[in-house]
Amino acid sequence: MQMSYFEKTRQDIISRIGEQAARSLLTRSLYFLAIGSNDILHFKTNTLGKNLSSDAYTDNVISRFRFQLTRLYNLDARKIIVANAGAAGCIPHTRDINPPGNECIASVNEDAQLYNNKLKALLAELTLSNTKSKYVYADAYAIFEDVVQNYASYGFDIADYACCHIAGIHGGLFPCLTGAQVCDDRSKYVFWDAFHLSYAANIIAAKHLMDGGSNYISPLNIRQLVS
Repeated sequence: MQMSYFEKTRQDIISRIGEQAARSLLTRSLYFLAIGSNDILHFKTNTLGKNLSSDAYTDNVISRFRFQLTRLYNLDARKIIVANAGAAGCIPHTRDINPPGNECIASVNEDAQLYNNKLKALLAELTLSNTKSKYVYADAYAIFEDVVQNYASYGFDIADYACCHIAGIHGGLFPCLTGAQVCDDRSKYVFWDAFHLSYAANIIAAKHLMDGGSNYISPLNIRQLVS
């Protein structure tokens, strides 16, 4: 659906400034895709993943993603940054629905790593077939894992509990809804809510993606991709 919206927007741009100018704009633009974590987190309960092994399911997701990335290329995207799935086994929600929930849930993180390995191979494959494009692999998993494991060195006090919370040992049983309690200082929490990193943690991630080395983003970081 998002790709269809982009396709329509592309036509709107062409109708306003002409095809040549539009294609010049589109080929110089940055495209950032951050999907996959929800697919990994919920695959045991969604229609696509029901009764499939982790290997078969991730193959299915990658196959669909290959189609959409090829579609994006055919719509003139040339500078494409793709984030992998984060360590969903460490978020407050996953900890709380898998009691006692004091540690990261290894099986969920293993599914994420399985998907991520296939995603990295897919981007390498597309780089060879679509030689006019740059496909950049943003390792959200590595960044996520680093911040969670080394939270104190980044200035955080809490790495396993949601700042905005309603219920659960880690505040992970409900999203950040009306009536939720909010921590006094969100800059000291790695997680904003049951699912998402806090603003402070996302700033760290953004810096790694902008200027980081190949352990976080490859073969180029975003600043290098722009230039």
